[in-house]
Amino acid sequence: MDASNWDFLQSFTPQFQAMRSEIESRLDTASSAAPGTVSADELNALSALLAKAAKSIADAAGAIPSYDQKQYEAGVSALSAPPHRGKQMEQLKALSKTLEELRTTSAPKSKFAFKRKVRAPGATGAITKSALQHAAPTSVPELASFASSPDDAPLASADSSSPHLLLSGQRNKYLTRLDFPPHTAQTDLSLADLTDCVVDLLPLTTAGGLEEGGPLNLTALHVRNLKDCVVLLPHVAGSALLHDMERCVILLGSHQFRMHTSKQINILLSIASNPIIEHCSAIRFGQYPAAFEPVPKPLPMYTVQDFSHIRATPSPNFSIMPDEETERIKEALETLVCNRGVQRSLQGDRSVAAALTLDIILRV
Repeated sequence: MDASNWDFLQSFTPQFQAMRSEIESRLDTASSAAPGTVSADELNALSALLAKAAKSIADAAGAIPSYDQKQYEAGVSALSAPPHRGKQMEQLKALSKTLEELRTTSAPKSKFAFKRKVRAPGATGAITKSALQHAAPTSVPELASFASSPDDAPLASADSSSPHLLLSGQRNKYLTRLDFPPHTAQTDLSLADLTDCVVDLLPLTTAGGLEEGGPLNLTALHVRNLKDCVVLLPHVAGSALLHDMERCVILLGSHQFRMHTSKQINILLSIASNPIIEHCSAIRFGQYPAAFEPVPKPLPMYTVQDFSHIRATPSPNFSIMPDEETERIKEALETLVCNRGVQRSLQGDRSVAAALTLDIILRV
């Protein structure tokens, strides 16, 4: 490690520990409160702090040796060793789990549940095995049920002068740009703690050619703890860092892409560099549909790098999506975008809108 990285690490470590201590203190206070008495504002503030801590680790990744993370995850390093990135991520995961448990105990009982009809087995497509399609599961399990979030739960938070948007703590919602408060045109975006949600942030254009909800130029993307979600995003100018996702479909263009500790994900990706996965399984990659490109252009091919499988043999943790599967997902997404008017007409019953969309897209 050179002198500049060492100096950075010496200043970063106490800053991170101070941030972690603040989160732990507020979580302890909230956990000691009577069940159901913790406000939604406090829960969202804690989510924002966790997102900020995760972003600080992501931003520091280039200055923290990657082998430190592996040593901590393998339990090799001694407790007296400096808490580098791997240890910090484990600390954040523990704090995130505490927050999720706190949300569960604080949430009011659901007013209703929307049950989905279970399809017959064998309705999903199969992937032909090849060197890049080695032993990866090919389908996304069915969702059992949907439960609506409280009607008064805030959907998103932002300061109109802050270059950061946070969308967190939602279940069974159909979310668009119109759900964001006023924000700067250029912004980082964090998505956290979402379940059974559709996040559609592709441009919404009015008859006059203006973007509803205002322009949205994403400079970076941070995603944590999404389950059974469909995420449609415009191109991200910088990096996309995703953690702890399960059974999701993602449409994304970015300069860099890195995914950790996720499984059963379908990704339609446009990227100039090679995407990286680590501690993941059943990840399927496909090309970003040309129909969603803001300006039509040739889509470069990419090579997925699995940092958990540094061997000459093909990684069993990801596969390249067959053309017919890519086409099926693309058609489902195009149908979704073309029928936005129908989805928005169901804003009074977002649970139905989200369920219909997830049923179309997550069936592949």
